[in-house]
Amino acid sequence: MGHEEDPFPHLLRLLGGLERGDSIKINGAQFQEFKDAQVRTRGDWPATFSCNAHREVWPFSTYSHTHHSDRIPVAGQIPILDQIVGKFLQINPRGGRFHIDDAGAYFADDKKQFVEFDFE
Repeated sequence: MGHEEDPFPHLLRLLGGLERGDSIKINGAQFQEFKDAQVRTRGDWPATFSCNAHREVWPFSTYSHTHHSDRIPVAGQIPILDQIVGKFLQINPRGGRFHIDDAGAYFADDKKQFVEFDFE
């Protein structure tokens, strides 16, 4: 039997836990790339990004909706960020905002962790 896509990816989010395999190996230089990509810093998170269903990714610049003309594209520039976006979109196919700290990545709205970092 082949691998079937989960018809209810949002259930993982509702349950609030990480699934096995949701950790990503990372080193200090790679983590610094997240911080370097920021155009506006936040005191509560080292890095914040948004993405959409088309896998477009941009760093935080406003607390509200980021107009298309204000988005600075970073998709394809930070490979680990692209992995995080892939995991995010598996759960939230429409996209949204997420935060990153030294422990992993979190949904912006409810702060539940969906990726754990394994520092090398």
